[in-house]
Amino acid sequence: MSDSVPNLFNALFDFRPREGHTAKENFLSEGFAYVLKTSQPARDAWLSKVLNRQVISVGAPKIRTRETERLDGKPLYPDMCICAELADGQSETIYSEHKWDAVCCEKQLQAYHQIAKQSSGNARLVFIGRTLKQRNVASAIKLQPEGKPLDGCYLWEDVFTVLDAVAEKGEIFCQFKEFMKIQGLSPGEPLSPVGLISLVEEPKARLGIERAIDRLSEMDW
Repeated sequence: MSDSVPNLFNALFDFRPREGHTAKENFLSEGFAYVLKTSQPARDAWLSKVLNRQVISVGAPKIRTRETERLDGKPLYPDMCICAELADGQSETIYSEHKWDAVCCEKQLQAYHQIAKQSSGNARLVFIGRTLKQRNVASAIKLQPEGKPLDGCYLWEDVFTVLDAVAEKGEIFCQFKEFMKIQGLSPGEPLSPVGLISLVEEPKARLGIERAIDRLSEMDW
């Protein structure tokens, strides 16, 4: 997605889900990028989370998705890159790799680490996944040649938590959060007795059960 005036629907059209063709995380990445581009509070909250300090961005953000990068002449497509100028005078570049149902691939992250180093000496690389297993695999990776971990490994529910704390009421922003909830990308909520009774009738209640089963299956027993 270019740095021109953001248009969510134009951005998402090329990444609409097509069976056997488009990864769901591409669609998700475009939505997330749109929110970060159009909401400074959301952008600053996410940057503060990744940088582990409170920051304020200044100027128009440079947020790119699926842009062609080259490593040893081969094209690669990191899911997102944020280039931010901060109020404290510092510049930050953050590459992020996103997963939904796909497995976390160490080879891919090692390559993106090299791209980040080519881009900027202090560029960061973070991972966002849907499952604990994806996050655990990413957390265990030692980036070469330094042997260091990624600069952050998160779940999409962590992203949701950051966005949910933002005092933003824009319609698209709220719709994106609702989309994350519906798709099971937000923190699970405890099932109440009423929720159990309505399990058969209410899709959201069934989603809560499915999320709980997924989490239990990912844990080491």
